[in-house]
Amino acid sequence: MRGSKWTWAPDPRKVKMPVHLKLKVELEMDELIEDVLRKKHLKPLPKDKETNYVVDLYTKRQRQYFYFCAKYRARSKNRMADYFEIRFARLEYTAGGYNLAYMRHTGKWWEIYRGLTLKNALQTVASEVHFEP
Repeated sequence: MRGSKWTWAPDPRKVKMPVHLKLKVELEMDELIEDVLRKKHLKPLPKDKETNYVVDLYTKRQRQYFYFCAKYRARSKNRMADYFEIRFARLEYTAGGYNLAYMRHTGKWWEIYRGLTLKNALQTVASEVHFEP
């Protein structure tokens, strides 16, 4: 077979994000963590000695993706490490707005909202059960 009818082309929804917008998104995500998520998800040490628990919440950025991350303390006897990280929500910058996804139990990102404004996306992360660590 001599060639394929399919050719590679970049996704038109994905655009390069301006630096000032990156800083704005990171700042608003950090404010959400400080004002809402830490109060909601950082709990006192559990009495059960085998239970993992959240010790910190923070953000990370990679290309056009912004992640909400939770750092857990592992307490079981057969643990591989004392701490581990879970990325529980992903905000993607596109030409049409922001797409919002959560990490499923299968280890795959599941996008459930498309084209949101930044304000709506952050309100959704704060209020919906899909986006809890």
